[in-house]
Amino acid sequence: MNDLNQLQKKIRALADTVNVFKSEAVQLRVINILLAEIGIGAGGVAAAVAREVAPAAAPRKRGRPAGAAKPAAAKRAARKGAATPGAYAMISSLYDKGYFSSGRTLSAVVDRLHTLTGRTYKASECSPALLRFFRDRKLKRKKNVKGQYEYAQS
Repeated sequence: MNDLNQLQKKIRALADTVNVFKSEAVQLRVINILLAEIGIGAGGVAAAVAREVAPAAAPRKRGRPAGAAKPAAAKRAARKGAATPGAYAMISSLYDKGYFSSGRTLSAVVDRLHTLTGRTYKASECSPALLRFFRDRKLKRKKNVKGQYEYAQS
């Protein structure tokens, strides 16, 4: 009984040292080293603690197995098409309405699309569409004072 009390005191004293480390792997390594130093050895209690704390198995991958067929709902959605128009279609409608009669920056176009549709279009979605309009010579562009491109109708 006396040996057990002494062992408990030693473990409590070492717990603060072990808990300094956040990684469980590092904590287990420290426990093995410390238990070996106090004479318990690498097997025994340290191995039992390692088995207790170590994860049982690798997490499962989610989703369908490779080659599995899509569910019927996914097939219907794929045939149906996108629920909201893309950035090019929306910028095309702005162009048709004369939005680019004065120079507009990319951020102004993104904000306008958000205001009109309630959908957040990313700048990375709108930039290629504006570039396509520029290359088709529907829009011209020039840099403003801030170094941003402003797009205007040709």
